[in-house]
Amino acid sequence: MGARVIPIAKVLDNGFNTYSIQSFNNSDDSIIIYKDMIQLELTCKKCFRALCFLLSNDNSMNLICPYCSADCGRSTPASGFLYALRNLSMPGLLKIGFTTRPVEERVLELDSSTATPTPFEIAFYFSCSEPQSDEAIAHETLLKHRINQSREFFKITEKEALSILRETLSRKEVFLNRNLRDDDLGMFFEIKGLDESLKNEVLQMRERWSSTEGASIGISLIYRLMSERRYSDAKQIVSLFLKDNPGHLVALAQNDIINAALKKW
Repeated sequence: MGARVIPIAKVLDNGFNTYSIQSFNNSDDSIIIYKDMIQLELTCKKCFRALCFLLSNDNSMNLICPYCSADCGRSTPASGFLYALRNLSMPGLLKIGFTTRPVEERVLELDSSTATPTPFEIAFYFSCSEPQSDEAIAHETLLKHRINQSREFFKITEKEALSILRETLSRKEVFLNRNLRDDDLGMFFEIKGLDESLKNEVLQMRERWSSTEGASIGISLIYRLMSERRYSDAKQIVSLFLKDNPGHLVALAQNDIINAALKKW
């Protein structure tokens, strides 16, 4: 029986379209995907023991450490995405819909049409266990902003739409375009206590870790600082990383570990 081994960080960063897994804390965690089952290997964030879970592709599951009973997260099948797209040719409008394929594929499909002179860009998207139902909820919630009932376009700002959908769906997005974030590179220099070499390293990394492909770079830096017991520095870096990657599950788990370590110190 064949299988694929995928780093957890890559699964999360890419909004993996078969499984959505929450609360991981080790860059070495991995997921092995078989035809009908998923083998998940991770480290407990409380007792630091290596764990292995066998998950069904069809059912949700709470991940509890058998050694210390710590809550290691929850696995939830994800069958699609609710997305919001923008287009320079349509200022002030968002296209909000769903897809059961990677959102990037849907964007390429839309861009292949000759109906729009400029390509679509992803503003944000949510993973969904019931994407069509989530789309209906989103469209109903944003009804007053819809400009045509037969089209998926809404006259609303990206930040307003994101705020409304976070509240309506009771969860955060798995991808957010970095241009929607309030901070910029300038606020990096407001971080106190970092030595110059670390500041320069973060400055060079930040443009890359704000992308889907580059987030693992920031995660690796945080783990390096933790391994060196530089918990205060790691705390500041993970805070900055989360500003660029809101809701990033690996970083959130790391943040919990760092907070626990700082209390001991």
